[in-house]
Amino acid sequence: MSAAQDKKQRQMKLARLEIVAQLFKRGYSRRKIREEVKNRLDLKSYSLGTVQSDVQTLLAEWREDRIENTDDLVQLELERIDDAVRELWEQWEKSKTDYNKTQRKQKGSPSRDGSDLNQDVSDRANGNRGYLPWRCFLYRRDTKAA
Repeated sequence: MSAAQDKKQRQMKLARLEIVAQLFKRGYSRRKIREEVKNRLDLKSYSLGTVQSDVQTLLAEWREDRIENTDDLVQLELERIDDAVRELWEQWEKSKTDYNKTQRKQKGSPSRDGSDLNQDVSDRANGNRGYLPWRCFLYRRDTKAA
């Protein structure tokens, strides 16, 4: 077979596959697909075996694409989870650090220098309890991974 005939045959197969894919996705039967492809491409013959072969080719192609896309999506989701876990641990550690806060108190009438209005108070932080459920989840996740 010459290169020109080979190229024409590949183009014909691609055209067939496009039509078969469109009709197969819409739920057409193999017989209806065969008739439609014959009419659209003006073919003299197009067997049910060839239709089945084209459908199997498309299914294998779609399966491969879906697997590759799924791997990418899983990797992306794992990266997002890792970022969230890192942020949660940072926030948990930050919630445990000691901090200073200024309170405004007034007893009686204020003095002229204002020294009795502001008072610095050191607090010892034990961690924000809002992070506890996440901490338990992360601890279980880290111990399973180890």
